[in-house]
Amino acid sequence: MKTFKQYLEETRLASLALTAGLLTGGAMAAPQANSTPSSQTTTSTATYHPETHDFIKSAEGFKSSSYEDNGQYSIGYGTGTHIDGTKVAKGDTVSKQQAHDMMVHHINTRIIPKASSTAVWGNMNDRQKGAFVSFLYNVGEHTIGSSKHPNFNAALRSGNVDAVFDHMQTYNKVTKTDENGNKIKVVSPGLVNRRQAERDFAYGGTTPSTNKTGNVNTAPVDTPAVSTDSNQHHEVVPGDTLSSISRRYGTTVPNLLKNNPDIKNPDSIKPGQRIKYK
Repeated sequence: MKTFKQYLEETRLASLALTAGLLTGGAMAAPQANSTPSSQTTTSTATYHPETHDFIKSAEGFKSSSYEDNGQYSIGYGTGTHIDGTKVAKGDTVSKQQAHDMMVHHINTRIIPKASSTAVWGNMNDRQKGAFVSFLYNVGEHTIGSSKHPNFNAALRSGNVDAVFDHMQTYNKVTKTDENGNKIKVVSPGLVNRRQAERDFAYGGTTPSTNKTGNVNTAPVDTPAVSTDSNQHHEVVPGDTLSSISRRYGTTVPNLLKNNPDIKNPDSIKPGQRIKYK
């Protein structure tokens, strides 16, 4: 009878052969069992930036034993499903090699098919695709096409890369229970940092404007006039988002929400609305 370890190794090798074929369009020999994980091994066609895997690993951190996360178990680099399709369960353990393979398998078989079906995917460069993959790995690829995320999906359909990355910044909250036992959404500093890190990764460490093809603009960009007063308010103009306003004034979306408690929906601000930015 096969040991559980042998079973995991066989499924790992089978998955690597499958994902390699998906990316290259042909057969590829499976790597040796003791080979070192490498981003280049499974992204040879540069479907997304080769540093994407290392970026996700750094953001997720590694845990060799399963842990509970929002009512379900995850393991390794935040994966909730084994390569064979079974869900991670309490007591499961993995090596870094196995965790790497599970992460790559999840990206190539679940995230890439959905991400590449969006109107914005073809307008992104490899770094932007990598950052988008990291975002979906964190929040879940199920957000694509979900009626629960209408504004995000509207941004995807627009094909506008900047609009998508602006909206990604709003996914910075976690659910907690208040003193009355009610479930509430609160801003997570860790998620704020991850969203910013993804933006930095997408734009090579900066956040320049991009045109609709996803290429970085080097020419000056026309910026709508900014209306301010002694109370340091910004008057919203068409095209503004809380993310773009925060960048303009060197602050953050959480600070804007703190200074403007009347904003109930950070995804819905209207032209003419006055936003206190400091």
